Amino acid sequence: EDVLQLVQTLTDADGDSDSATLDLSDGVFTIRDDAPTAEQDGNFDVPAFELNESDALNDDGVRTQTQELAGAFGSELDYGSDGEGSVDYALTLSGESVNTGLYALDPSNESEDNPGQGAEIVLVDNDGTIEGRADGEVIFTISTDGEGNVTFSQSGNLWHPQASDSDESANDPVNLSLEAGVLQLVQTLTDADGDSDSATLDLSDGVFTIRDDAPTAEQDGDFDVPAFELNESDALNDDGVRTQTQELAGAFGSELDYGSDGEGSVDYALTLSGENVPTGLFALDAEAENGQGAAIVLVDNDGTIEGQADGEVIFTISTDGEGNVTFSQSGNLWHPQASDSDESANDPVNLSLEAGVLQLVQTLTDADGDSDSATLDLSDGVF
Repeated sequence: EDVLQLVQTLTDADGDSDSATLDLSDGVFTIRDDAPTAEQDGNFDVPAFELNESDALNDDGVRTQTQELAGAFGSELDYGSDGEGSVDYALTLSGESVNTGLYALDPSNESEDNPGQGAEIVLVDNDGTIEGRADGEVIFTISTDGEGNVTFSQSGNLWHPQASDSDESANDPVNLSLEAGVLQLVQTLTDADGDSDSATLDLSDGVFTIRDDAPTAEQDGDFDVPAFELNESDALNDDGVRTQTQELAGAFGSELDYGSDGEGSVDYALTLSGENVPTGLFALDAEAENGQGAAIVLVDNDGTIEGQADGEVIFTISTDGEGNVTFSQSGNLWHPQASDSDESANDPVNLSLEAGVLQLVQTLTDADGDSDSATLDLSDGVF
């Protein structure tokens, strides 16, 4: 009090004076501080983060992608008149164990409806790193550094509910989709005397994507298809047929490529293009003048290819779940060229169809239900 005063002094014509004071010591003079201003740039386009399970893991056992997001808050930082102090970036998560609607991959789940579906992934803030966890295991992380670079990393595969083929561009994506404001990048500006201001960039919905991997089935171009040959000189077995089995799984390579989702299943099937497919072959009819019986057509009977003549099965071609193909004959064929008894010269007849009519198909299915198929053509000269 009375430390700072304004003094008025009045002096009359002959020199007498008197003074009065106004105390200015307390609460009269104020200087307001300046503060920094952090704000989002409304013209900034948030880049997409996309990981693809078709890509190999790095040396640390993760897939990772980093994007620079500092630009979301403008190119020039406004510290105000107090001058530059510091800028910091952090991720914030609103809530604990936040549900994502995403699931980890569980190869042991072989259910028909949702094969490969594991535990639900929840988001947890682990000292500033946002972790996607399934039963406590970290599946992916989202982190940032002091310069506004955000990194999306994946260490475990996700379950993708939509079955996919092997076309990478179509590999089923799953997206992190949360309510607005749940996951944010925060920029905090601090000026030279410690004042601060913050702005946020919402990363909750549609920013982070993980694409599915799929198996790859393919034919081995170096595989030589073995010949199936039955000889009517040979006796029938106890089932009344002649039969020969060849292992054709090797036509699709020695190692099956299920992709990063891991092993699901492998299946083999025969396909026939068309119904009652003419073969140019004929059954034997002992009562006919030259022995020529009815024409044989091919029919797909629940995966077994039957050569039928007037409804009677003359031969079959079948496969099992391991790629073994069996050629069986239960009725003799008519052979148009007379033969002697020398087995090496016994007039052969071959199944000769247009390319692609009769095929062996391998189908690979991975742990979350994606599949891919490859074919081996058996149409001409194999049987």
